[in-house]
Amino acid sequence: QSTPTKRTRRYHPPDLKRQVVAASQQPGASVAGVALAHGLNANLVRRWMREATQEVVRVGADRKLSHL
Repeated sequence: QSTPTKRTRRYHPPDLKRQVVAASQQPGASVAGVALAHGLNANLVRRWMREATQEVVRVGADRKLSHL
């Protein structure tokens, strides 16, 4: 009988996330292709893209409020 192994959550440094997101936004780039090239799942890369967009919107809103 095999003993179940505990799954651990992988950690991806912010620099890697930025690099992968930037590569996937290049003209003609495929999110799935970029993900595969980095050994990642395309859904994870899409999530990072969504989070990066939300961060830009949040920072932009903070800047607008700081001018008031």
